Amino acid sequence: MSTLDPGLGDTVKTASKDLKHATDDVEDDAGKPGPEAGEVQEEEEEEEEEDYREPSHWWFASTAFPLLAGTFGPMANGFSICALANYWRVYIPPGGTEEHGVEIKDPAWLIAINVLSLACAITGNMTLLLNMARRVKFSIAQPITIIGFLLAGLLLIVDMVALTASPTYWLTGNDAPGANHALTEAFYYAIFAAMIYIIIGSLLCFTVYGAVKGHYEKDFKLTNSQRTLMLQTMMFIAYILLGALVFSRIENWNFTVAVYWADVTLLTVGLGDYTPSTDLGRGLVIPFALGGILMVGLVVGSIRSLVLDRGKEKLGARITEKRRHHAIHNVDGRKQTIRISYFAKVDFSTDPSLSPAQRREEEFKVMRKVQDAAERERRNMALLTSLSFGLLLWFVGAAIFMVAERNQQWTYFDSVYFTYICLLTIGYGGE
Repeated sequence: MSTLDPGLGDTVKTASKDLKHATDDVEDDAGKPGPEAGEVQEEEEEEEEEDYREPSHWWFASTAFPLLAGTFGPMANGFSICALANYWRVYIPPGGTEEHGVEIKDPAWLIAINVLSLACAITGNMTLLLNMARRVKFSIAQPITIIGFLLAGLLLIVDMVALTASPTYWLTGNDAPGANHALTEAFYYAIFAAMIYIIIGSLLCFTVYGAVKGHYEKDFKLTNSQRTLMLQTMMFIAYILLGALVFSRIENWNFTVAVYWADVTLLTVGLGDYTPSTDLGRGLVIPFALGGILMVGLVVGSIRSLVLDRGKEKLGARITEKRRHHAIHNVDGRKQTIRISYFAKVDFSTDPSLSPAQRREEEFKVMRKVQDAAERERRNMALLTSLSFGLLLWFVGAAIFMVAERNQQWTYFDSVYFTYICLLTIGYGGE
């Protein structure tokens, strides 16, 4: 086993660039773009190349974390609104269920803390959006945003801990100790909101740390497409909440029940446990569902273009570079072969009598084989990743639902069946 001569590594790398430029030249001849378009394209390619070389953890801190905060921040605001819209406790009559329990009014201190938490979260979220729109400086907006999100999450946690500190949830009636009480869905919405606030607030701390240390500029490196995804998410959350408000009035539902129904409807799960019963409600379902499904399609399309396609390019570039290094250091001079992957070899002549043109041709062919091997590896990795996440969502989700529905005596198989029906949007709606 031997290694390539000192100049071969650079020429193999150059062959990769030549291959890309050759493809670009063909496209340029077909489209004939003007000089300005060519300059813009060249700048974009340079930015992409710099992005590929940037350490992944700082890319997450400068781009991914702000994008997650801007996307999930409005979602957490929606959860906070749901937590504030309904009471947190319910009395279950003998022989009854939580679904048909009698709501118990929340104490004033709990409502006040909820309102303060929502105000902090909205302030943090609006400041973040103004910062991304370059209306407020990074150094001013980020402390406000981080403090707002973290304080909102901590206030909700204080609220939940204070309420659950008493076995009877601070009910002082004579029948309180013996009565059957439970927490409503609004309480669990508060849990979701608090978790998201704490997580995105902590992620933004890493973003600020990287900017202070000089790893990137004190500004968000978000493209117009990424900002569009954030706007689409906010519009979708607002659409669900406004639709839930309308249908809660028409169908005489609780607001949280209406939010659940709207979400199940727009995601085409359609479990059928709640359906409109009035003529007005059934009539409004048609435009409401049509508009909502279109918005879901836009959001999914944006996620695919930004996350999946962009991740495909970035992963492909990294695997190609890895295969290239592997090829450079795995040359068998005696057999005149190069190992480009664990299971593939390619013939390569190191005869010093070859002319420069012949040498370049050999290197070009090797680089094409390296790229083909990298593409196969990327596809296999993408398939394995998708399959792993799908199975994880299915089986872990089933375990969570089994625990959540333990009072209904769900078995794990029941939960697996339910999550399968929901994930594939079959939505039988059976018990």
